[in-house]
Amino acid sequence: MLGQRLPPVMEPAGRRSLTLLGIVCALPIAAAFGAAAAGPEKLNIEGLVDPVIVQVPENYDPAEKWPVLFYWHGPTGGPTTRVVFPACERKDWIIVGMAYTSRGLLGIEEERIADEIGGYRRARPIIERRFSVDPDKVFAGGYFTGGWVAAELLSRDPSLAGILLIGSGFLDRQALPVRSVVQGKPVYVGVGSVYANHLMALRAAERFRAEGARVTWEAWDFLGRAAPKDFGEHPGMRQWMRLHSGLGDPDAMRAQAKQWGQSRLGEIEKMPVAGERFLALQRFRELPFLQLFGKSAVASVDRKIRELAAQPEGIEEGVAWVKYQGLLRAELRDRRSEVLRGYLRAYRELLEKHPDTQTAKMAKAEANRLSALVR
Repeated sequence: MLGQRLPPVMEPAGRRSLTLLGIVCALPIAAAFGAAAAGPEKLNIEGLVDPVIVQVPENYDPAEKWPVLFYWHGPTGGPTTRVVFPACERKDWIIVGMAYTSRGLLGIEEERIADEIGGYRRARPIIERRFSVDPDKVFAGGYFTGGWVAAELLSRDPSLAGILLIGSGFLDRQALPVRSVVQGKPVYVGVGSVYANHLMALRAAERFRAEGARVTWEAWDFLGRAAPKDFGEHPGMRQWMRLHSGLGDPDAMRAQAKQWGQSRLGEIEKMPVAGERFLALQRFRELPFLQLFGKSAVASVDRKIRELAAQPEGIEEGVAWVKYQGLLRAELRDRRSEVLRGYLRAYRELLEKHPDTQTAKMAKAEANRLSALVR
């Protein structure tokens, strides 16, 4: 039955029950990938093979309107809030762990994508009636295959505020994005720099940016398929969710962002290896809090990067980085099999010439990916 709740979950009786749920949600979690805070609600949605999981924030007040993120898991497992709820510090966001219409690896056939979007369209009004949702702050997101659904949805649903993609992007057969729909909307793309989906995620970020979306790109250095367990060390997703919740005082946010930026630059300057400083500055320039201060702030970081790359200890890292980024962009433009073999040779040459750089560690992952493709 549409919207039927599972027997263990009782209908809340006004503010008192929801406040109690908020207290339960405040219980500590073991880790970012441990169980989510206790108390999520499960709802059956017609056509979905599992109940969706709804986690309200610790500071939830039904008298206020709250942003909501519909989040699809990857090709295995089930509905979850375990990554994104810790990323928002368990505050300010309603997280809906979405289910699929069938089990197994999500294909990209038009019919299957349409089925999943249909599931979302059945779930959304139920969530909006059941919880205090801001209709102007409805976001979609997902990991791997879940990201394919979210990316498609952004171009199909003009009412969607933005998307959050983890280890994902979209595939060649998906005709994305639609400029008239995505222009100006926030898009977060985060991926491990040594994950096989790194290039797919980068392609999505570049395509959405080209069509006018406000893209945050975050590569988690030396991580594979897993999202970070420490959102202090990799703060992009947390900052993005904080900025786009629409909650909080803007002046206080800027003050916090400024304090964070100064602290982070101090940490980078203390890094003992020039290559580590170089890479950290490259990642720093992409983060949402820095974007609050406009192009001049980014230009200031770019000057620091150029100065470091001009020093004897930073020259090799700078050269390797430019080659690495050039190869990634070239592959985004042309992925014919005969061309891929040339890219593979170029990655291997980079590894031979710059073996001790931080960049070489990431280039090795791309070489391994291509090696499996062009056998």
